[in-house]
Amino acid sequence: MRGLDSLVLVHPQNFPWFHYGWWVLIGGNTLEICAAPGQASVMGVFINAFVNNGLITRSFLSTIYSIVTVSCGFLMLPLSSRLQKGQFQSTGITCLLLLFLTCMLISSVPLNMTTIFGCLFGLRLFGFSSSSLLRRVILQIWWVRRAGRATILYAFTRLAVAGIMPTIAQALCSHLGWQNAYRALACFALLFGIPAVLLCFYAPPEQFGMLPDAEYKNNENKIDDDPTSITSSVSDLEQPNNTTPPAVAGGGSPTTTTTSAPVSPNSGGSGSGSATQTKIDDLEGHSADEVVKTQVFWLMFFSKLLMAGMTAGFHTQFPGYIQRMGARSILLPLFITNGICITTSTITFATLADTVSLNRNPLLLVSCGLVLNATYVGFAAFGSGNACAIGLAIAFGIGEGCMVAVNNIVAVKLWGRKGIAKLTAFANIADTIACGVGPLLLGIALEIPTQTSQIGFMVLIPILLACACWGLLLTPPSSPR
Repeated sequence: MRGLDSLVLVHPQNFPWFHYGWWVLIGGNTLEICAAPGQASVMGVFINAFVNNGLITRSFLSTIYSIVTVSCGFLMLPLSSRLQKGQFQSTGITCLLLLFLTCMLISSVPLNMTTIFGCLFGLRLFGFSSSSLLRRVILQIWWVRRAGRATILYAFTRLAVAGIMPTIAQALCSHLGWQNAYRALACFALLFGIPAVLLCFYAPPEQFGMLPDAEYKNNENKIDDDPTSITSSVSDLEQPNNTTPPAVAGGGSPTTTTTSAPVSPNSGGSGSGSATQTKIDDLEGHSADEVVKTQVFWLMFFSKLLMAGMTAGFHTQFPGYIQRMGARSILLPLFITNGICITTSTITFATLADTVSLNRNPLLLVSCGLVLNATYVGFAAFGSGNACAIGLAIAFGIGEGCMVAVNNIVAVKLWGRKGIAKLTAFANIADTIACGVGPLLLGIALEIPTQTSQIGFMVLIPILLACACWGLLLTPPSSPR
């Protein structure tokens, strides 16, 4: 399947009127929707169906869910090595096929400890961890300074994943049963996911005569006339540390580099033998080894642990918390309300992220997300009745919208593209650990007395606020661009 990575079905140079970065964005968002069976919001619907049908207890299922989710996180570093080599298409196709097989398996076999563990592991690995890493890496290679603009389109994807897809899953479970619901979602993933990966997952943009952020080399809105070679100055390739290219002896122009476009529309996957391709390791930015030694990295890591844990936990246990608040009758409208709030807040924070202040200090976005998380945790801990349930759905949606902006924008703005695959893998490790532990802890909180769980939430809220203050005190690294 590795040959897929050199197969270009629709060459980016065929779209001079529409920068190919937009096609990549559409493909990545389509993959996110297709991977819905492994996303926390959709899995929460099935977990609730399992518990209500008496198939398994909530605490036992939450424990297994946590173990498999944390286990998936530690497989992200090996996967990031594949993405660092540009193996996007083969990785995406493999994930979709294995997700399809996992959905078919869980809907066809008797549920016991072994089958539940294996199937949940497959759903989380191929429907959440791998697909999320793939989407984030390729989008951050194509979108840097204008990553906020690209995230605005992703906001509508979150509306589908967090609002529409759980509603569809709930309706399918009610009318067809949870087994057929899994089968329907599996077919949907193959039908729309494979074409998106095959047509849209090419990177990096430099090897197609383009730059990130929907720009072209030499700031022209067209590609060079010669489709087999691209000539640009070293500065156009955006060397790291803003170094100035050496002048040619005698006061000539800066050194030029000739790079081959890897595939022409009729080449069948082979490029010019005398030219070199642009690799991800050659892009601008800080290496992952440099980044992990900084306080900013560890602030990001711990912040993602907290925010992702709360988000996944409330998505997975959202029906249970709404039921405990006495608002089960309005559960489906709350799904839609939550999704709309995620969409509108993501658009807002993504728009702000491309402003001068947040381009200079993206950590402000992280601190804001932590404060919002503390807000909706307070609603869940101390609220009751329909009004508080609506407040939880709204606050939760706004908080997740900010977290979506953090996940898709902050890392590439802070550190550039050179080490983005490995850095995104570290971020996904934090996500998966948190997404494993969060649902477990919030599931336990549902089964213990309310006053006891409130004590735990009262400890969590000051931790979130302390990390927000930490982000305000740190100085972001110098711009890699």
